[in-house]
Parts: sequence; C-alpha cells; structure tokens
Amino acid sequence: MRFHLVLFALLLAAACGHATPAEKTPEGIEQVLRGARLGTAFGDFVDAHPEAVYSDAELRATPVSKEAPGALLIVHAQDPFLDLYNFSNFGFKEGNLYELVAVWSGEPDTVRAQGPQFIKAVMKRHSRDYTRKSIRVFPKSKEERPVAVFYWEDKDAATLAFYTPPYAYDPHAKATLTYAQFSKGDPFLNDIFTNIATTPEQHDQVWRDIDDIVKALK
Repeated sequence: MRFHLVLFALLLAAACGHATPAEKTPEGIEQVLRGARLGTAFGDFVDAHPEAVYSDAELRATPVSKEAPGALLIVHAQDPFLDLYNFSNFGFKEGNLYELVAVWSGEPDTVRAQGPQFIKAVMKRHSRDYTRKSIRVFPKSKEERPVAVFYWEDKDAATLAFYTPPYAYDPHAKATLTYAQFSKGDPFLNDIFTNIATTPEQHDQVWRDIDDIVKALK
C-alpha cells in the first residue's frame, strides 16, 4: 500500500513494559514514533509498537505478525506527545520502513499553539538546519491553499514537517500538524515540489503567515 495516497489525502483534506533505569524514556515526537525511521526492520518496529494494527481495513482485526510484513497504522484519541488526536501510517517494502506519515489534528487555536513545540521536537530529531519549502494542499480544488514546509534531507530520506490551517469556509474544519518521511528521490516529492509547486509569491506569504511559529523556535 502506497502512503503517497495517504499524504495526498492529508494534503487534500512505547516499547512493551516499563522502562528500566538503563532505558531512556521517550520525549517529544519520540513518544509516538519511538525510533521509527526509514530502514527500520518490520520486526523491530512491531516490538517497539505493540499497539500497531494493519492499515488495510480488511486486515484491521488480524493480529500483526512479524512473519507477515505490511503497512501499519497507529491511532491515538489523545496522543502522549501533544495530547491531540493522532494517526500515523507506516509503509514497509521488503521488510523495512520506507515511508511514514504522522498527523495531529484538533481545534485551530489549540493546534496552532502547539506548532512551536511540534517543530522543536522535529528539530531535535533532525537538527535546526532546515530548508524552507512550501506545498499546495487540496491542489486543484476549491479548498486549495499553500502551506509552509520545514524540510530536511540526508543521503537516504526526505523529511517534511508542516502546519495546515483549517479551510477558511468550513466552520468545523480542524487544523493539523504533519510529519512525513519519504525515500530520497521519490517521484512523489517531485510532484509536490515541482509539478504542482507553489508560486514564489505564495511561498513568501505562507512563511510570513507562520512567522510567530518561526520566532518561537529561537
């Protein structure tokens, strides 16, 4: 199952037991991801995330087996990191994690206020040296709007973190915070950053729109 479709849907719309003294208690975003990075073996992921279920709706009630690698889903009604509704999708290829998307959602004011804490946690995972990018959410629809993207890249992975404001004309719309990792060079990245790219004017504006979040990171 390709989670490019899951991220497009978003764009369009703890280990078992108690920690011993020798173990470090997860903090920040690690409370949800607990070491999950591209390349993580399926078995290691299952050991760290006993709460995970298969993403495929038809397999949702099937116990996860290390002998049957597949896409996994984790859902928190109130997650241990931001105390928000959270769902995370993890895609595996040849037994190793190759893409992931984690989304936190809630009332706009609450999610916006959590923005700095979220980005600081991602920076702790990837460094403070990020690139400013932007993407269009809900492309080619009436809800289309650009958002600012904090972006990191290493030899293996591309990492995105961004805040998406609610759709202005929906009184019940939620805001979201998204963390995603994809294999470096994945065609999907070319799609969102080149084929349906924001304009220079949109890019500059969305970064001005989250200036409060950026300033709070200093």
